[in-house]
Amino acid sequence: EVPGARVDGVSASTAMTHPKFREAFHGQLLAHGELLPVSQLAFVFVELREKNALFEKLDDVAAWNALSQLDETVREIGQAHEGTLVPSSLDLLVVAFPSPLQALQACLEMRRRLDAAAVVGAHDGRCIALTRDGKAEFFGETLHRGQSLLAECEAGQLALSASFAADRLVAVALHEAKDAKVTVETSL
Repeated sequence: EVPGARVDGVSASTAMTHPKFREAFHGQLLAHGELLPVSQLAFVFVELREKNALFEKLDDVAAWNALSQLDETVREIGQAHEGTLVPSSLDLLVVAFPSPLQALQACLEMRRRLDAAAVVGAHDGRCIALTRDGKAEFFGETLHRGQSLLAECEAGQLALSASFAADRLVAVALHEAKDAKVTVETSL
């Protein structure tokens, strides 16, 4: 990837996360054991709070259907904002985006459409891309820290990391968001 090399090209991060690219080139993966450094990606994390209560209220089939519906909604919203669901557990859904602004737009839509029991967080930074079990995946501190945001988030809220919220386009979009009440909290 060479900035400015071609006007009709896209960045590697855009190609790696765009759902249409991944669909068209799903077989194009890094060689097993090859780790590709990625300097900047944005990730959205979604988790359903009180999963134990879900299983207490519903049988396994109904709980599976509820979690599958959450998965489908998150996938749909991610794709609408040019992000892609990356392999993770059904308990935690992770969507990768080439830019923080696209991730924020997806976060705001998720907050509007998902059950209040879901928590949503976003973080951006560096990571590595790799192939595992025949699928493209991402790994690194950015994903670890982003996932930890959810522990601080109450049901129905949206948690943004400081680096994510400090992105100029994200800050402007948050300021202009008419349906989003934004509060800033700091924790050690």
